[in-house]
Amino acid sequence: MLASVETLSDARRAMRRGWAVARVVPKFDGDKAWTEGGVRWVPCPAQTRDNVTCDSCRLCWDDNKLRNIGAGVAFEAHGSGRRKAAEACSR
Repeated sequence: MLASVETLSDARRAMRRGWAVARVVPKFDGDKAWTEGGVRWVPCPAQTRDNVTCDSCRLCWDDNKLRNIGAGVAFEAHGSGRRKAAEACSR
């Protein structure tokens, strides 16, 4: 189970409490992990790689793996509400 977070301070707090974390970002800069606010983020592989699907990846299902690597998973805002979601998560 992942803690869905909106801010970096929420992410750090949840991780200190033992949660794996997930967040939505407006846009990815690429397919590589990055560190922001002291938290390492892995972009959703199914969103960033042509040969990966949700079914073949399942990173967001593996809270133990995320905790073990000390990272959260990030999802790029998408779908019909993409613009509204991107605006909300960039505040």
